[in-house]
Amino acid sequence: MRMFKYPKALKEESKSSSDQVSRTSAADMKSNETKSSATISAVVTKKDVSPEALRELLEKNLKWSQIIYEQTRKINSKLFWKSVWGWVIFFILVVAPTAFTIWYLPPLLRGLEKKYQPLLSLMGSASATSTVNNMGSIDEILKLLPISNEQKSSLKAVLSPK
Repeated sequence: MRMFKYPKALKEESKSSSDQVSRTSAADMKSNETKSSATISAVVTKKDVSPEALRELLEKNLKWSQIIYEQTRKINSKLFWKSVWGWVIFFILVVAPTAFTIWYLPPLLRGLEKKYQPLLSLMGSASATSTVNNMGSIDEILKLLPISNEQKSSLKAVLSPK
């Protein structure tokens, strides 16, 4: 993408600036050789200050100011919408899931706690080694599981110590 969308304005500026540069002829330079360096620099940097030239410069300046203003307005608009969408995405990805979790997680955890309370109390009362060695504990755990009697007997055979 090009930086400037207005090549016509650029061409006009380069054309008029080349006309306004003051040029001195070789004869003028030879006659000025005897003058002091301050006088020579004044002759070389002499500019056209006629009202027409000033008017043209002011019009060019106004054109460029308008172009820059339009570009700045577009840039500001894009920055504004990027910041708005950034906050919307932040809200959707961070704030909404957090609020959802805070609102709905405690009742879910209470439901799970009620459902698995017998299993948790069994595990908490006995240590891990004694639970594996204790056949009564294995039977109690198997009673809590929602599986068929055949599956319970196969699990009991696998878990029982040899």
